[in-house]
Amino acid sequence: MKRPALPRIGPLRRAEANRDGWREGRREGRQATARGTCGACLLSHATGPGRRARPAIRVRLRACRPPRAFGRELARSDRRSRAARRKTVAHRSGRTGIIRRFPPSSRGGGTPRSSEIPMSLHKIIYDTDPGVDDSMALVFQALHPDIELLGVTSVFGNATIDTTTRNALYLAGRFAPGVPVARGAAAPLRRPAPEPLGGIHGDDGLGNTGLSMSVDVAAAPNLDARPAHRFIIDTVRAHPHEITLLAVGPLTNLAHALAEDPQVAMLVKQVVIMGGAFGTAGVLGNVSPAAEANIAGDPDAADIVMSAPWPLAVVGLDVTQATIMTTEYLAALRDDAGEAGRFVWDVSRHYEAFHRASAGLAGIYVHDSSAVAYVVAPQLYRTRTGPVRVLTSGIAVGETIQKPAAMTVPAPDWDGRPPRDVCVGVDANALLALYRKTLVG
Repeated sequence: MKRPALPRIGPLRRAEANRDGWREGRREGRQATARGTCGACLLSHATGPGRRARPAIRVRLRACRPPRAFGRELARSDRRSRAARRKTVAHRSGRTGIIRRFPPSSRGGGTPRSSEIPMSLHKIIYDTDPGVDDSMALVFQALHPDIELLGVTSVFGNATIDTTTRNALYLAGRFAPGVPVARGAAAPLRRPAPEPLGGIHGDDGLGNTGLSMSVDVAAAPNLDARPAHRFIIDTVRAHPHEITLLAVGPLTNLAHALAEDPQVAMLVKQVVIMGGAFGTAGVLGNVSPAAEANIAGDPDAADIVMSAPWPLAVVGLDVTQATIMTTEYLAALRDDAGEAGRFVWDVSRHYEAFHRASAGLAGIYVHDSSAVAYVVAPQLYRTRTGPVRVLTSGIAVGETIQKPAAMTVPAPDWDGRPPRDVCVGVDANALLALYRKTLVG
C-alpha cells in the first residue's frame, strides 16, 4: 500500500496532534477491539481475541503505526522541512560583486529533490516605471531572502516607456540576473501619456547618472517578447494563488490584464499598490492638491484595479511620506552596503536635491520601497479597511476615496465593491532598519 505523505506542521501543532490523537485513539481502540477492527487505522482486519487495539490519531498517518513512532517520524519530517527552507546558495554576479540568494534549483546540474527545495515566501511580479525610488525598491527585492522575483514589467510614468523599459532591463540585468523584463503600456487607457518627471527622477529616470544608456533594448537577453499584461496573465496562471503583483507605477498593465483575462483576479495571491493618498497624515496628493502621481497617471485604470475581485492593499502617501531616508542614512548605505549601497547613493543625488528644493528635506521620501516592506513585513503597518474609488474626471481627477467599513450610511458607488486594506500608519524606524539590514546583510 502506498503510504500517504506526512503533513508538515510545527512542534506545537505536532504535540497537540499526538496528545489529542492518543486520547481519542484510546477511546476508539477500546471500541474497535469489541468489533474486531484495528484501533490504529480503523480498517477491517482482525485484532484477535483479547488483543488490545492500538490507538488512532486524528490526522492522516501511516496505517497501523503507534502514535509515538509516528511522532518521531513527524518530527524528522518537520526538521527536514525546516532545514530545506533554510537552504540557499550564494551567487556572485560577475559584473557587480552583488551577493544574491537563490533556491537550490538555480544552481544548475539537474532538478533538486523535492525535499531540498525551500518554499519561497513571496513570488513577485514587479510592475514599475523606473524611476529612482523604483530602482531602490528593485534592489530591495533582489537582495531580500524571502522574495523570489519572477519578472519585471515596465510601464510609462516617471519617464517614457522606452526609458522605463531600458532602465528595467539595466536594473534586472545588474541586480537580478536572469529575471525577465516585459515591456508594458506606453500611455493610459483613455488619455494621452503624461509628461515625464525629469525634474524629479532625471531625464534618464535614474537621477541623470546615465547608467542605463549603454543597454541595447532590442538585443537584451532578458527582454521577454510578450507584452507586460500577457506576461502577467501567463505567469499568474502558471503559479495560481502564489503571485504577488507589486505595482508601483500607473496601473495600466494590470487593467489590460483584467480586460484580457478577468479570471486572473481570482488566481493572484494579492496585489500591493504604491499609490494614492487618503488624508490621514494631512497629505492628499503630490501632483495636484487631490491626487498622487501613480493614480493620476491613469485614473481610469486605477479605478478598474481598485474594483477588481482580488485581494489588494494600498500603500499611499499617508505612510510613504512618513518614512524618510536622511542624507546620513543614505551615506551609511553607501559606505556599508557594497555595490548596492553605492548604487542607491548615486541614483538618489538628483532625487534628494528635488526633495530639498520642494519639501525642505535633508533626505528622500520612501515611496516604492514602502510597498516592498508591506509585502515582507505587513506587521509594520496599521491599515483601514473599506472599498476604494478613484475620481476619473473633474478638478480632483485621480483622487482616491475610501468608504471605511465602519460607515453604515449607504454609498451606492462604493457599496458592493471589494474592501481594500489602506495603510494609514507605519513604524518608520523599523522599515528603515529592514531596508538597511537587507542591503548590508
